[in-house]
Amino acid sequence: MEMAERLQKLRRKAGYSQEQTAELLGISRQAVSKWESGQGKPDLDNLACLTEIYNTSADYILSGIEKNMETPVPEKSGLSPEVRKMLCSLAVIAGTALVIPFLSGCIYSHNYDKNGNEMDREQVEETIDDTIENIKDMPNFL
Repeated sequence: MEMAERLQKLRRKAGYSQEQTAELLGISRQAVSKWESGQGKPDLDNLACLTEIYNTSADYILSGIEKNMETPVPEKSGLSPEVRKMLCSLAVIAGTALVIPFLSGCIYSHNYDKNGNEMDREQVEETIDDTIENIKDMPNFL
């Protein structure tokens, strides 16, 4: 069986018309017709798409031989990108949950200075600003 015959057989087996196959590939129906009549052959991009559409290998389309070489599936190592993203999001949320109470503690505990003397509003605001600057200067601060 020639490649043209295999293409026609695969298309019919998949239940597609030439028009439907052409639409899936983004080409004209006439191009599909030429392949199936032996007047032309699909380029590599279309061949790759045909293997997906017809659920077969390029080896079978080109030569009629289906190679049953099992490719070992590599073991996954590490975390998937989705899991990594989720863990990063959780870390940001947890970090935020720790920083907010710390900052509010700074605000409320700084109504008094180190000697226990009550501070006025301007002194409290200055202490808060200093605390925020100290936090920003910490290594690895986001």
